Amino acid sequence: MDRIRENVLKNSGIFVRELENLNKIGMSIIGDKFAKDHYPEINNEAIRDFLNRKNFYIGKNCPINESVYNGELRNEIAGAFARLKAIYILLRKSLQ
Repeated sequence: MDRIRENVLKNSGIFVRELENLNKIGMSIIGDKFAKDHYPEINNEAIRDFLNRKNFYIGKNCPINESVYNGELRNEIAGAFARLKAIYILLRKSLQ
């Protein structure tokens, strides 16, 4: 997480855009947060929320719908993974 945080701070504009894209497609950053805000000086709520996580994963909560029964769920999941490509690349570069 330390290397990811360092990269987020260096490239906050790109991460803001990708976090906004996550929100637009109904996905969010989920995970345990520190009890205390470690980045009170950061003005952007999405970045500060991300930086204050001990760990995270990206998820989407949605109700069970017809796609579960008609086979479209596979396509929905594949589409969601495709939309995560940009943030995945940013996170992977952070760890190199």
